[in-house]
Amino acid sequence: EVRLREALAQVIEDYDRILIDSAPSLDDLTINALTAADAAVIVTHTKKWSLDGLGQLLDTIGNVQRYSNPGLSVAGIIVNQHEAADLARHLGTAGDGPEAIARALAHRLERTLIATLGPEGAIAAAPGAGIIRVPSLPVKVVDTTGAGDTFCGVLAAGLDRGMRLPDAMRRAAVAGALACTGAGAQPSFPTLAEIEAAAGSDRT
Repeated sequence: EVRLREALAQVIEDYDRILIDSAPSLDDLTINALTAADAAVIVTHTKKWSLDGLGQLLDTIGNVQRYSNPGLSVAGIIVNQHEAADLARHLGTAGDGPEAIARALAHRLERTLIATLGPEGAIAAAPGAGIIRVPSLPVKVVDTTGAGDTFCGVLAAGLDRGMRLPDAMRRAAVAGALACTGAGAQPSFPTLAEIEAAAGSDRT
């Protein structure tokens, strides 16, 4: 369970940050990734097997924190607005509208819950805290494929750089919107310069 951490230790100084994309399973590869990581961002769907697996994953993270990586944290759980509503129904958690649902889920799961809202941006709720809402960037949509993945990747990178959650979410929402202006998944992922330029113009 420490092989990946030991391997990364030999090259970690060569990179600003390392993102580990783990398969949706709880095998040795995932445990190695959790043991090597500073933080985990959980992206989930609302199919029954995904929801059942979410609880098992949180239990696994608890065990990794207890036995091999006490510094590991859960940066947040990310769903889209439709998945958030389905998750709330599955868990029997009441909520009227995205903000109420996000609050209820954050309380129920005892974790920060981030929900993407398409052209309306994104929101986040943490147990016992208020709602964070960030806008999207108005764009001419060509293809939404990959927008969610772009949001998640840029959010994780921002948090890894030490950005505050609202700032990282704002940057991720801009990146997700830019990804909708091109066709395909990976080809539409914006460059850092494009994200920085659009984020700067969005603040003016």
